Amino acid sequence: SIIIDPKQKGDKYPFKGLATAGIVFRLSEFLLKNIMTENLRKNFLELVALATIADMMPREEENKIFIEEGLESLESTFRPGIKAFFEMKAFESFEDFNRRVSKIISILNVRDVENNLPASFRLLTSSSLEESKVLVEKLLEKSKLRKEKIKEITERVEEKISREAEPIIFIGSPDWEFTLISTVASIICQRYQKPTFVFKKLETESIGTVRTPAGVDSVSLMKKCKKYPLTYGGHPLASGFRIKNENLEKFKKCLIAQASAQRGDEQSSSTKNL
Repeated sequence: SIIIDPKQKGDKYPFKGLATAGIVFRLSEFLLKNIMTENLRKNFLELVALATIADMMPREEENKIFIEEGLESLESTFRPGIKAFFEMKAFESFEDFNRRVSKIISILNVRDVENNLPASFRLLTSSSLEESKVLVEKLLEKSKLRKEKIKEITERVEEKISREAEPIIFIGSPDWEFTLISTVASIICQRYQKPTFVFKKLETESIGTVRTPAGVDSVSLMKKCKKYPLTYGGHPLASGFRIKNENLEKFKKCLIAQASAQRGDEQSSSTKNL
């Protein structure tokens, strides 16, 4: 077996901010060597660019190169599953290419599984433009319903947090679909500029997603309260956790304390610099 983790202790790979897709791409380059033609490289980078953006990875160093080259190739892609998006009427209103890319990523996140294969896989590996168009239409309809549900959850969250003054947002419900709460967390985090923890409460455990504003490392924040969650991890701006329900309140209080301390340190530093 091969274990590849640029963040593991002692690893000498210089850039630690790769998405999983970026790591797989670098491994592919190593394994394929001369077989990696320029066309194949562009083909792979299209997917790496989409995944790196979707994973909210820092747009710097290698990630910046992957995104720039991948998006440039995406505009003239041979991939029927991507071409189908650009030929849909729903995309004609998006004159800005980056907005089209964001829409593609949003649609690829729509849950639709057939024969244990998610729609994103079926679409990105499709060899038929017509079949891809049919699937994109189906996903667009599902996306509309998904958007309505996300709006509903977001409104409920905002109702509950409107009177709260804590430095973080920590909220969950047994009624919310787990596949939707990541988007909800992103929206709430962007609007309120606070570390946002949104979770689905199950019978004995909860599974959650975390989004943080620029400059706040969600994983480091949870690491300081690591005795409470069963598991946690991810990227600085986007991560997740699983926790026993009996520890939810303790976890919340610990996070509030850590976020308050961090905010106090930042204010103190700002005052010294004046």
